[in-house]
Amino acid sequence: MRTLIEDIYWVETEEIPFLRSANFGPFAAIMPFISILGSGLGALGAMNQGKTQAAILQENANVARLQGTMTAQTEKAKQLDLSEQRRKMIGAQIAKYGGAGVDPGVGTPLDVMADTYKQYERDIQYSGYTGEVALTTGQYEASSDEWAAGMTKTSGLLNASGTLLGGISKAFMPGSSLLAPGAS
Repeated sequence: MRTLIEDIYWVETEEIPFLRSANFGPFAAIMPFISILGSGLGALGAMNQGKTQAAILQENANVARLQGTMTAQTEKAKQLDLSEQRRKMIGAQIAKYGGAGVDPGVGTPLDVMADTYKQYERDIQYSGYTGEVALTTGQYEASSDEWAAGMTKTSGLLNASGTLLGGISKAFMPGSSLLAPGAS
């Protein structure tokens, strides 16, 4: 016949010899309850671990959303800066052509200014696309982390339930002192 400790923890006495001679006397009756209590504490730990991991993932979601927004705002500021640079560059070109006695409204000077305008416009649009992509990426990352947070909470509850049920089932297994005749 196995000892109470072997019933609860499924330990082989050959691996831990002192268990063969263990006599818990009056404590033998409360060992199953201690097992259930230990399982309850393990269940609480699993739930708290799930909640902690979920909170971390939620914070990651908030950070991803914030990073996307900040990048989009940075790119918007870059667009405004490029627009200002474009205005100054075209103004400087007009002044140089005018100072040289060339009419900037016709011919090659006009072509140079139009090309400068196009290049700045392209850079402004690229900056806008970069901001939109960063914002969308941040939103997707945030959604993914929020989903993972929910799944982690569920996983923590399932682990807690399994731990608690496992401990209770060991306490009520045939041969445990809880079911033994005369157990109090």
